[in-house]
Amino acid sequence: MLSRHPLQFGALTAACLFSAGCADTSPLKGLLEAVAAARNAETGAFMKSFQQYRQRAPYKALVLARGDSNWAWGWAANDPTMNQAIHSASEHCENSRVRQHIKPPCRLYAVDDDVVADYTRVALKQLLARYASVNPDSLP
Repeated sequence: MLSRHPLQFGALTAACLFSAGCADTSPLKGLLEAVAAARNAETGAFMKSFQQYRQRAPYKALVLARGDSNWAWGWAANDPTMNQAIHSASEHCENSRVRQHIKPPCRLYAVDDDVVADYTRVALKQLLARYASVNPDSLP
C-alpha cells in the first residue's frame, strides 16, 4: 500500500523514476505522466499568454502567482497609465489565484517589455521611476 504522506510518496516516485526496478505498468507511471502533462499544459498556456502580452502596446503589466502544480496570472495592456495596467493585471491574477486555490500571492512579473520578476526592490523602484503614476511601495 502506498503511503499518503507526500514526502514518502515523493521519495517513492523518485526511486521509481531513477531506478531500473519500476515496470512500465507501475501505477505511478500513469500518475507521473498525468502530472507532467498538466505542468506542460500550464507552462504552455502561460507562454502563449506571455507571447500575446509581448505583442501588446504600452502601458502594460503582467502579474503571476505560481503554486505547487499550477499558475495564476493576469495581464493588462494599452492602459492610459502604468499604475492602471498594474492594478488591472493584479486584479485578474488575484481572481485566478483565488479560483485555483493557489497560496502564494500574485507578484509583478513584467512591466512593459521588462521582465522584473528577479529584480531587487531597489532596482524595481529605479525602473518604475520613469512612470510618474506608479507608487513602488504599493506593488504586488
